[in-house]
Amino acid sequence: MPRLNRDRWSLDYDLMPGGIVLTDVRHDHFNVARDIRTVRVWVDTEYPAFSNAENLKNYVLHGPGLPADGGAISLVEPGYSIGVVVNETPFFRGFNNLFGLWTRYSSSEPYLAGSPNEARIELGQRFLFTDYGKNPAHEPGGVLDACRLFPILEFRFPRVQDPSRPYPKFFRADYRLDVSLDNIDESDIENDLRRADTVTNKAAIFRDKEDLPGIFGQAFAGLRIAFSPITSGGPNIEEIFAAFEKPLSLEIASWGLLNGVRPLVELGRRRHVGLTPQHAWDNLHIWPAVRGVTRDPVSTPGAFHAFHCHWRWGAVSGDPEAQGLLLAQAGGRQFTGVGWSVSEGGPLVDPRIARQNLLFAITKNDSSEWAAQRNPSEPNFFELFSNRRSEPSSIGGGADLVLWISFAVFRGESELALAQSWGGDLFPNGFYFAHNEDQTPLAVRVGGGYGEGAFPPVENQWWRLARPFF
Repeated sequence: MPRLNRDRWSLDYDLMPGGIVLTDVRHDHFNVARDIRTVRVWVDTEYPAFSNAENLKNYVLHGPGLPADGGAISLVEPGYSIGVVVNETPFFRGFNNLFGLWTRYSSSEPYLAGSPNEARIELGQRFLFTDYGKNPAHEPGGVLDACRLFPILEFRFPRVQDPSRPYPKFFRADYRLDVSLDNIDESDIENDLRRADTVTNKAAIFRDKEDLPGIFGQAFAGLRIAFSPITSGGPNIEEIFAAFEKPLSLEIASWGLLNGVRPLVELGRRRHVGLTPQHAWDNLHIWPAVRGVTRDPVSTPGAFHAFHCHWRWGAVSGDPEAQGLLLAQAGGRQFTGVGWSVSEGGPLVDPRIARQNLLFAITKNDSSEWAAQRNPSEPNFFELFSNRRSEPSSIGGGADLVLWISFAVFRGESELALAQSWGGDLFPNGFYFAHNEDQTPLAVRVGGGYGEGAFPPVENQWWRLARPFF
């Protein structure tokens, strides 16, 4: 495999079933991931739960049905325009020295061959890497130095020729990220004191509050004063987030965004379309399990020395009126999302394909059926996990973890939508990794940021939501 060493990044990469696959990914000698890939893509002429699967097809990138054009990977050199590389995606412009890898894929046979709406599956894959720093800001406080990686997958279908016949209406891409952070601290790296255990990590999931949360709202009324006395007894993490599980006590497979077609939910003998966007989680973090044992636990907000992935922020983060010492970067485009309003944050998705759901899972890396080289995926994302383990395994004490993310995109059905091409970029939010010394602000320290717990209470099931569903 070729080795890429540039701007403090170091990784192996190759083109194989799974597309461009990154392995042994490091930044400043800190381990980030053992394997990052898009395991599979799915196309259908109907939405899930309404499909008879007659036209449901799945493809492995650079597999027999979806080879890379020319079978080669090209380098995206520094100075390449972010506007060109990320196309019309509006988030996280402004990075300097951006570089990366890219290739394109085209299906061997047309989808819906012989139909007026036949079309080849056309994809573009780009991995983009950024400098380490805080410009542009990664979080609304503007205090976290981090490097960012964008694992972007672009898809596109032509206009529909005959709306009375089946046409591509649903597209899904599943990612597998074998996040693997050193179970060590910065001082260990500096002194070259690596431990034998480099993969025991913990994870947490959160849903942000839409306004300034709990104790911060009391201590920072007006958002523009540095500090005021805080009520005795101290706050807890329940005052910071609308929902959270820190650390995850069990493996999970749940919803991250609900902005497309709402899922059918089975409860007993009844079927509901009852989930709302408020049931979904916003972000997740993964960090070395040693934190909280031999060192201070990870602070959230903040999470220094941690892997971050946000696909939505609470509305206050995108509100320029909220700028102050606590939210110095509030109102930045990277925190608003599509359709942002003062009462709701918006999803960090390509506005051309805003009708999409995001599903995710965090599992142990202990099943041969989930191994990276199998490029595992199922028609129902959740069944990849629940069919192999009826109950989720315990991970509260730390484990070798894998992150799975699935983007499900729904085509509009209006006459205008069908008369236009359909497609855009997936994963434009990317993820970021911070490994500098903890500089958690005093407000977060006294505001419960180091706390742990769960709300709602954890149930022994894969499918857990950010609020109870009845």
